[in-house]
Amino acid sequence: NVPAGPPAVANGVVYTGSNLGGSLFTRLAPWLVAQGSWRTAFAVLGLGGAALMLPCALWLVRDRPADLRPAPASAAEDGPEGHADDLDLRAALRTRSFWILAGSLFSFFFYFVGMLEHFVLFLTDGGMPLAEAAGHLSNAVALGMASKIGFGLLADRIPRRVAILLDYGLLALSSLLLLALPEPHLLVPFVAVWGIA
Repeated sequence: NVPAGPPAVANGVVYTGSNLGGSLFTRLAPWLVAQGSWRTAFAVLGLGGAALMLPCALWLVRDRPADLRPAPASAAEDGPEGHADDLDLRAALRTRSFWILAGSLFSFFFYFVGMLEHFVLFLTDGGMPLAEAAGHLSNAVALGMASKIGFGLLADRIPRRVAILLDYGLLALSSLLLLALPEPHLLVPFVAVWGIA
């Protein structure tokens, strides 16, 4: 049940960068809004992101050596050139696993991105100052750094199905806490569970 290839914790470590940037910029945005407007914050974050990402793309991203490139989809033999379970797109579209994965990813990101977009507005509509509301979002995103590494370590040791059920179970629990969020004492548990999920 342990997946072949790079350990899940390696992916977790790589993806912590998105959480680090998200956590820092979430705290920076309210300050930028206070200095000018949301338009100023949007422009600074966009230009700053481009100034960071473009040099990284130019200088850090390299083509893989030919011997490490994936084999063509037609290579269906076991061995260094291919795996017996490799599928081309047409074959993958006929599998139940593809549609389960596609549906679960759609559902996850439909909920998760909706929360990212509206969480701070929800809190400020309830009377919370912008900087404090953004701080709660920043904390949730920062928790994702630890959870990506932690879930990666866990996913390398338990069956994949159990790992995904645990993650989606935490996400479902955060949804239940979200329904009761006007209660101030549930805000911290929500941030913790949602951030980890």
